Amino acid sequence: MTARNILSFCLSSLIVGGLFLLVPQSVQAAALQLSPPGGTLEVGETLAVKINLSLASGESVSGVDAELTFDNDKLEVTGIEEGSLFSTYPVTTYSNGEGTIAVSGIAQTGSPISDSGTLATITLKGKAGGTATVTFDFTSGSTTDSNVAESGTDTDLLESVVNGSYTVSGDSGVGGGGTSTDEETGLPTTGNQETTLVLFLGGLLILGLGSAWRFLRV
Repeated sequence: MTARNILSFCLSSLIVGGLFLLVPQSVQAAALQLSPPGGTLEVGETLAVKINLSLASGESVSGVDAELTFDNDKLEVTGIEEGSLFSTYPVTTYSNGEGTIAVSGIAQTGSPISDSGTLATITLKGKAGGTATVTFDFTSGSTTDSNVAESGTDTDLLESVVNGSYTVSGDSGVGGGGTSTDEETGLPTTGNQETTLVLFLGGLLILGLGSAWRFLRV
């Protein structure tokens, strides 16, 4: 092989290799994300959190299962609103007793989903002060937890998740500020006792002066 032939071969290899690199490669990068992934709410206040599906270019899916757990000592779920991404939602359930959430969406037959969007919106309510997490049940490669089913093959495309961490501020206990009455004296045991005592003594003084005035007039 002459030097000219060797040079031609090398140039051809570089051109072919460059074209191969320019061809878009299929990347399985489906993700489930909580939005917002963090925030602050008061005890008794609600916060809407979306479960978003993110798909890579060229991916199409026939269904999604999202399974999550949350700190049910600090948060509770008051409702789940279905998104418009899928035509059917066979599962939208939650248990505040167990701290679990499950949402499933299925595409119409012959019409797989290829766009990113919102699977569902969860409404969380602050229950007790502290930091509370909401976490996807996800193990890469497992089909028994959260998964994204590829259209035509049912291969799990889910590669990553974005969990949530939320700060609940405030006290879940019943606040003070009320006034209770002592059963023996009939006087308040909470509240501004000094004001009550002044009013009580003032009343006695007025009664005493009135009695003395009537006595002097006799």
